[in-house]
Amino acid sequence: MVAPGTFEERWKAGRDLVFYVAAALERQGAHIRIIPSACAPSLEERADYKDSGDAEITLRLEIKQRNESFNSAESFRHYPVVVDDVVNVDKPGGLPLFGYMLVNSSRTGYLLIRNSTREHWIQEEFANSWGTNKLAYLCPKEFVTYHVL
Repeated sequence: MVAPGTFEERWKAGRDLVFYVAAALERQGAHIRIIPSACAPSLEERADYKDSGDAEITLRLEIKQRNESFNSAESFRHYPVVVDDVVNVDKPGGLPLFGYMLVNSSRTGYLLIRNSTREHWIQEEFANSWGTNKLAYLCPKEFVTYHVL
């Protein structure tokens, strides 16, 4: 089924939706950049006006070195995984958190812990790498994925 209206009217309605959604996401704390685009003069010329998307979202990624060798989620020996100190994860301001990347000692791969799994994280007192006891977030194994660098 073809949407009603002219090609230009449908394009303008789509752009209005992009701005509406971007404003809603910004009110929720997201950092959005709307990608400029132009309406093709006609339906037949639309292929010449393809863009690279409607918007970009900027998120924060925390990158941490782990001084151990692992080449899969299964070969990582410390579960649940210590994500970071609670105060570091929950710090106010800044960009919304995408997640944590824990890089292996050879820099050939990393574990990814997405912020979208945070509801499954637990808080526990833990001695950090400086030997100080801190309240930390720990993530269960089933929410950790391995990726090659």
